[in-house]
Amino acid sequence: MVYDVIEDPEGALWVCTDKGITRYAATQATPSIQLLSVTADQKYGPRADLRLSSSEDYLVFELQGLSYKTRPDHMVYDYRLYGYHDD
Repeated sequence: MVYDVIEDPEGALWVCTDKGITRYAATQATPSIQLLSVTADQKYGPRADLRLSSSEDYLVFELQGLSYKTRPDHMVYDYRLYGYHDD
């Protein structure tokens, strides 16, 4: 019999039963990501390699993520533009 279920600040579930306490921590998985489009001087479709002039002032990446295991508040993407962000 389950008496209570609570979630701790790290996202682990603690289940209190008539047999004792159990901790369930979901595994973290890297969400998949799909590049939908790149917009600069024009809108480009999803391309693996795209070279643009450094004179472009406007650059937008449209992405879509998917994960059945990652909590929505952990769906964060980090990016780096090679040649601009060395770290």
